[in-house]
Amino acid sequence: MCSVIADSTEYGVMSVGQIEDGFDLILRPERLEQPLRWRQRQLIFANSMSDLFHKDIPTEYIARVFDTMERADWHIYQVLTKRSAVPRCLPAIGPWARETLMC
Repeated sequence: MCSVIADSTEYGVMSVGQIEDGFDLILRPERLEQPLRWRQRQLIFANSMSDLFHKDIPTEYIARVFDTMERADWHIYQVLTKRSAVPRCLPAIGPWARETLMC
């Protein structure tokens, strides 16, 4: 088991069942609105262990992520990407949440 998986399961970030598919891309639309239910301000990794702008993630899904970030604007969001040019090419996303960190 690689150290990322070991650390993730050890610290309760992920269960072994969540990583059965290894590092295959998995969309979890059922989790998109979770930040709306969390009243205490949190730092939220919008795409832990992935790249939100991966070529296989539909633009509609990315737009839903940003919609949630805008509606739950009391949180701070961190979005990880290796494709920094992609967000500028997606005008359909709409406004970015005030406190979104693009890394």
